[in-house]
Amino acid sequence: MRNVQSGFSLIEVLVAAIVVALGLLGLMSLQLGQIRNTSQAVDGSVAAIYLNDIAERIRANSAQSALYLASHAELPASIDCVCGPCTAAEMAQFDLYTWQNQLINNLPSGGGEITQAGSSIIISIRWDQDLSGSAGENCPVASDDDLDCLTATISI
Repeated sequence: MRNVQSGFSLIEVLVAAIVVALGLLGLMSLQLGQIRNTSQAVDGSVAAIYLNDIAERIRANSAQSALYLASHAELPASIDCVCGPCTAAEMAQFDLYTWQNQLINNLPSGGGEITQAGSSIIISIRWDQDLSGSAGENCPVASDDDLDCLTATISI
């Protein structure tokens, strides 16, 4: 008598299911990594846009550049220069309020800092790139506890 095998055995089906499951898990891991990298790239681009924005605002109101100095994520008093006229000093306060508010609302743990060194203004934006709850303040980043940062120096 000949024993003729037809179809798949249960073991072959189980091995095929495991191989397919491992492949799908690998694809999901790649997709999650891509989403994370895209989010980080977007955060970096947003920070660069806001850094350029405040630099141009300071240049436009350079006579009041000393009023733009701010600590990280410090939100100054709100003032409305959209609906009515403002002095140059009020415009500086409005610009700073708008900028800090945008950083706080659009970057994870975001905030900006503006300092002056002689005739140069140093603008730093820090945010929690990896959403790890970092709170360090070194810029450039010195350890994993530090927030990611972007810095520019402008001359006035």
